Amino acid sequence: MIPLISDENLWATFSLKDNDPPRTCLTKRLIVKKVPPDKLLVINSLSGAIDLFYADEWKRISQCDIDQDFESLPRSTCSFLARRGYLFFDANDDDHAFVSLMQYYRSKPSELQNSIIPALGCNFNCVYCFQPMSVRRHNLRMTEDQITTAHKIIGERISRSENKLLRVFGGEPLQLQNCSIIEKTLQFASGKRLDVQITTNGFHLLEYIQLFERFRNVSVYVQVTIDGISGTHDIRRVHAGGGPSFKRIVNGVDVLSRLPNADITIRHNIDSETFDEYAGLLAFVKEKRWHLKKNIQFQLSGLFKSYDKSIRFTDSSDAIDIIDLYNSRIVPDPELDEHRFTTTSFSSEASYLATVFDFHVPGIHTRNDSFGPRVIYCHAAVDSAKYVFSPDGYVYNCLNLVGNKRFAIGRYSNGRIEIDDSSIQMWSERTITGINECYGCEMATLCGGGCAAERIWKDGELLKPSCHKDIKKRLLDRYLDEFIKRKLPSLLSSYENRYRRKEGVGGRTHITDGIALS
Repeated sequence: MIPLISDENLWATFSLKDNDPPRTCLTKRLIVKKVPPDKLLVINSLSGAIDLFYADEWKRISQCDIDQDFESLPRSTCSFLARRGYLFFDANDDDHAFVSLMQYYRSKPSELQNSIIPALGCNFNCVYCFQPMSVRRHNLRMTEDQITTAHKIIGERISRSENKLLRVFGGEPLQLQNCSIIEKTLQFASGKRLDVQITTNGFHLLEYIQLFERFRNVSVYVQVTIDGISGTHDIRRVHAGGGPSFKRIVNGVDVLSRLPNADITIRHNIDSETFDEYAGLLAFVKEKRWHLKKNIQFQLSGLFKSYDKSIRFTDSSDAIDIIDLYNSRIVPDPELDEHRFTTTSFSSEASYLATVFDFHVPGIHTRNDSFGPRVIYCHAAVDSAKYVFSPDGYVYNCLNLVGNKRFAIGRYSNGRIEIDDSSIQMWSERTITGINECYGCEMATLCGGGCAAERIWKDGELLKPSCHKDIKKRLLDRYLDEFIKRKLPSLLSSYENRYRRKEGVGGRTHITDGIALS
């Protein structure tokens, strides 16, 4: 047994004691990966332990689990398994540890996130828009009172938060009629020393350049979507007034990239019909020399099926195809910096391993500074952690649910906010301990139950998972293949000089002293 990682201080209470009754079962929350020729990498998704076992050693341990009798194992082995969160008195003890651990991490404070929606309407009719037409057709815009109230409440929240980022979303936030709202928001951000992140279709970027330039002390992070080269883009991202948009957006990106306070992410939405177009877009990026600009990043994104339409766009099962495309086009190209090209088809399950081992595989995962289990999928399930101020007068905790008033968490006006405690309670129950399908799943602590908005738009069920377990396992498997090939040998080489060797279960020497890296 070779311990790679675990916070053993947290699991000290589970260590064997002289007067303990016998332990009879392994946790069911285990992910096992073969390491040729004769080892297994075992990820304990309950405790966070990651260990290497000889295959015959693990086979014997597994047989003890089937027999519900670990007395035949050496006490040192049982002690190792217990203190690393593998071994429990019974299945109820395993579940109790799961609930207790989740409650422990759930109680930790979360960062406060703040967003405003200047308008629900949009000047584009993109064929894959996730927002239902029932929301978009109400062309609501924030009133003076709503802007003032939102800024007041956000100002109070940021005074007790380290998160100094204000998100601006839509609809389309950078329509010309929203200019005064954006100006007031930048002025507010300037006074509070906030950064501003704007998600836009980019059609009116040029008209907003002077405003961004005026507030040079505000770092502006702008995400713009460009779907392939001009012909494809103009068909998929259709301007409501008709006519092309590609050249206008490109000109806006060019000018914006010259501002010292601007950072740009160019997002490319891809599906099965446009895979072959990606090469053309990369050629265009090189022609524009955008890949040489330090303030431009690139994001390759798959498309989930539209929430309110049945059209042939990619489902999550195409994530592997997107990673293959990334690996074939980005990784081998010496002109492209793979760390500035990312995908949204990442494996959050791999992010934990990538962070603790400092081993990153661009295209498969995102960087994640959190070492704890993923009790929830996102901040929407954290009490009042995420406020999204909408022009319909409601406060939401999810950008993708704006307009769906059933899932709003409150209302705001006249300088005040009224939070609906019952809504907060409803959302707070969406954890992997509150979703039945997640309770015993070995992937749950790495997954968090999936996106609530995706499930809600599907069938209105908040306390059901948005489960793509098959693809998540395949993505994690991809990461582990790279980890085993490129990182594990160096880990073993460095570790074997730092640990005492003792006789193992299978008659070999193995390492028994654990190490806490997190």
